[in-house]
Amino acid sequence: MINLAEAVKLKSILAKKVQELVSELHRSAFVTVEKGQAPKTSNRAMKVIEAELAQVRLDVRTLDRLVCMKKKVYAWVMVKLQCFMKLLCTSQMITANLL
Repeated sequence: MINLAEAVKLKSILAKKVQELVSELHRSAFVTVEKGQAPKTSNRAMKVIEAELAQVRLDVRTLDRLVCMKKKVYAWVMVKLQCFMKLLCTSQMITANLL
């Protein structure tokens, strides 16, 4: 299980990876060629970069969904805890009045 602090750090790493891949995609998409010179191609094909970018973006969305679910569960537990505490206080007051 991953805690919220680790999730924030992981999201930062994934965001940086997205920026790097987008930058690499832009560098691969355009080339300046001087007259009489052969164009220099990048090391990786654009399809490979696009596929990796799609996977990283999917990972970011999955992480966001997990963090959101964790926050919703935490909020639900807090509401239930507050209800339980009110019920407990009420029952204690009733018991004290009966004695």
